[in-house]
Amino acid sequence: MQTRIRKRVMSSRKYNPMWKGFIEGFVTNFLKKNYWRVESYMTYEDAMQEAQVTFYRLKNKYGNLDHPSHFMALYRTAWTNDFNDYAVLATKHRNEVSSEMSEEAKDKQVIGELANDGELSVMIEQAPSDIKLVLQLLLTAPVEVLDMFSSVWKKRGKYRDFGNEHLCEILGLEGKTDIVNKINKYFT
Repeated sequence: MQTRIRKRVMSSRKYNPMWKGFIEGFVTNFLKKNYWRVESYMTYEDAMQEAQVTFYRLKNKYGNLDHPSHFMALYRTAWTNDFNDYAVLATKHRNEVSSEMSEEAKDKQVIGELANDGELSVMIEQAPSDIKLVLQLLLTAPVEVLDMFSSVWKKRGKYRDFGNEHLCEILGLEGKTDIVNKINKYFT
């Protein structure tokens, strides 16, 4: 019995991949979900350009395929692998930057540092009760209530609203208490 060997016949219309359309849409959707992984390492535009570089590399290597789905499967695999490599580089970059920052932070630890509110939060938690009262009044009271306190104080002929005497009266503290000075000393 004789077997016939068939030649694979390529279709007369070969698929020419184009960036605009399905592939660009795929990359856009992919980056919406995964850009956070490389955000510290590259900008969004750089990630799109890297996706285009992967596309053109694959197009030059596998440009004459039969079906768009075949090229898309190749591209999806290649781009996912490239993106994972960028994510690994981003992790290494974050680790290097954080280790450099921690070495610098050992030299100087300042309470007024803008990047760290932790020490301030602890100080507020551990503050004496009268300081907590003042902070709670100024931080949580509605603006309308504070305006009312101020206007009543000024109607009585007093000018320094929310000074020591005014705060002591609002909070019911003794008039001899120097609460403003106490707050300044506590936080310096």
